[in-house]
Amino acid sequence: LAAASPAPSPPLLSHFSALVAATRKPVRQAATPHRELYTSEAVFREEEARVFESKWFCVGHASQVASPGDTFPSRVGRQPIFVTRTKKGEVRGFFNVCRHRGAKLVRKAGRYPVISCPYHRWGYSLEGKLVATPLWDSGPSAPKVDDKTKALFEVEEGESFRKKDHGLFPVRVDQWGGLLFANLSGDAPPLRDYLGDLVPDHAEYPYEELVVYRSALFDARANWKLLMENYLEYYHLPSVHPDLCNVSGVGEHQRNQGKGMYMGFKTEPLTDGGTAFDAARLQPMPGISKEGATRAMHTGIFPNVFFSTYPHSVMCIRMEPIGAEQTREHAELYVHPKALSDPAMVEQLDSVWAFFMQVNQEDVDIVEDLADGLHARPYTTGRYSFKFEEPLHRFGNMVADALEGVERIPEGDEGRGG
Repeated sequence: LAAASPAPSPPLLSHFSALVAATRKPVRQAATPHRELYTSEAVFREEEARVFESKWFCVGHASQVASPGDTFPSRVGRQPIFVTRTKKGEVRGFFNVCRHRGAKLVRKAGRYPVISCPYHRWGYSLEGKLVATPLWDSGPSAPKVDDKTKALFEVEEGESFRKKDHGLFPVRVDQWGGLLFANLSGDAPPLRDYLGDLVPDHAEYPYEELVVYRSALFDARANWKLLMENYLEYYHLPSVHPDLCNVSGVGEHQRNQGKGMYMGFKTEPLTDGGTAFDAARLQPMPGISKEGATRAMHTGIFPNVFFSTYPHSVMCIRMEPIGAEQTREHAELYVHPKALSDPAMVEQLDSVWAFFMQVNQEDVDIVEDLADGLHARPYTTGRYSFKFEEPLHRFGNMVADALEGVERIPEGDEGRGG
């Protein structure tokens, strides 16, 4: 496992503290973090270690490893990893690097009986054990080559080289809600402790049964935090998403945050306003309560994934931060397999997907404008609208905790009993 990030040096800690000082105040007096947190490559490099590699970072969906051998590559900050399902059905994660010369092992998603290095064909089992070193082996499993070639390349396994000492470097992985998470530092709390009250709050939804119906990529010229913050507030809905207001009106939004490393709110009740998202147009997912059939849950899990759970489907954005002002979004629509057996439902789901793409493009466009605006020299921070933007304040303090080396899981909203 990768080592945990060292505590920031006193000068660095002092600098981080200055950048988030206004955010540390109570929300009614607080302001956003200093613009440097959204524009500085130096800060972004610190986030790679202190945020992405030290927390539970979402890397994909469980359906990507549905069967033994299913494997896909991903990244956590600058670290390349891959996730696979073993022949025994376990989901495992590893750094995506060959122990021989450091080549990347998995170039694209697929189903692999073994993990084979494209450089020199070293082979690893799905459990991460080194099982083949072509032209080094001399036992019954060694490849058949002529004696001259064998003499040139053969290396006997002995004190200087033992396969059991050269397995893949493991990565800690876990899953919840159909989402796959990786913790590279190895010292984050167990995933369900990390998520806290989010787990029981969403217990009625059959997340584990859902499949990916559609997917798309968005490349945003903006810092990853701006995209998360945009998702976490509904203050901008009337001006940016007037169509969305017909099903998810500003007045029906309520904060919904318990203890845990997440931010959230809900729309209750949903409005049937003639949009593709209308609950009445699609059958709800199996097992959802009467109350669940008329609300949407909007959730951001720190640091890099957010999703809206409607009665009939889930719209998810997984962020892949690339630079201080460059983020790739992996957008996916999750549905229950039963919905795919009804042609009328499939047609409606296509409309849901089109509406999702419209709304997300509207978000990307406005956030890119926001990212450009942050370069105005006079601007440093802005006051939160505490009526609408408390989840942003919660998120900003999670970022501040990570940069300052504070280990803390925030408590819930007042009235939830912590």
